[in-house]
Amino acid sequence: MAIFNYTQIFPASADMRQRIPLWLKFYCYQYSNNSLVRAGRSIFGGPMIRCIQVPAPREFSTTTDVEYNAKIGAEENRTLADPLDGLLQPLTTIAEIPDRILNFFGIGINEDLDMTDTKFKGVNKRTFQFKIIMPSRTEEDAQAASDICDAFEALALPTARLNVASKQVDHPPMWTFGIGAIDDLNNDRSWSGQPQLSVLDKVIVNKTAFQDSYAISDGGVLKPLAQSVILNFIELEPAMRSSVPFSSTIINRSTSFYTLGGLGVDGIQGAVTIGKAVGLG
Repeated sequence: MAIFNYTQIFPASADMRQRIPLWLKFYCYQYSNNSLVRAGRSIFGGPMIRCIQVPAPREFSTTTDVEYNAKIGAEENRTLADPLDGLLQPLTTIAEIPDRILNFFGIGINEDLDMTDTKFKGVNKRTFQFKIIMPSRTEEDAQAASDICDAFEALALPTARLNVASKQVDHPPMWTFGIGAIDDLNNDRSWSGQPQLSVLDKVIVNKTAFQDSYAISDGGVLKPLAQSVILNFIELEPAMRSSVPFSSTIINRSTSFYTLGGLGVDGIQGAVTIGKAVGLG
């Protein structure tokens, strides 16, 4: 279990933060196999290992990859060589009757016609990609950027257990993320979409993001002028659309189990929206 729960923010200067209207916020939680805990994290959040906040980047992309198989679940309809004989032959199944009638009148289906359907096979876990560039005006900014890069690299890894004799490690943590105001735990769906609980599966750090000029100093030790980090997240569970009619809400498997297929999520979001509209939130 995490002992400390704290927030890391770039840039370091409070004056600079006031000039930034949109923030990309990452919330990191202890991993759990318990589906009820996962549902709670997805809807309400909870105790965090870490919160990282950076100015909203120019690149925030989501990939949804749905798989289909064109040869599953359909059989080819074939004509009979002799329509009259075919019409008079004993039936194997009732389903043969329409084809036999069509064949008798000479309008049977061409046996070379592909009668297969494209059938749903599955959805690959959705992925989310970010490229964050952190240029520094001061040594404090450079240190904050460096600390955030270190945090992403470390939090992508499994956790060593306190028992030094154990060869096992704990699962890397879970994440939620999105864009919103710095002083609001919630994220703006219009900017963020609907990412579900994810794991961080790739981190690329560049300590010299501005290759032509790479160092900054206020008279002390040289610090990186600009650092960048590329992050790739993959959702922990299958994502699905809410069962509520006309809804565009996306939920994960655990949330579906405990909200009647998303009914509870839409109800919670609707109540929050109405509350804000009447000045309660």
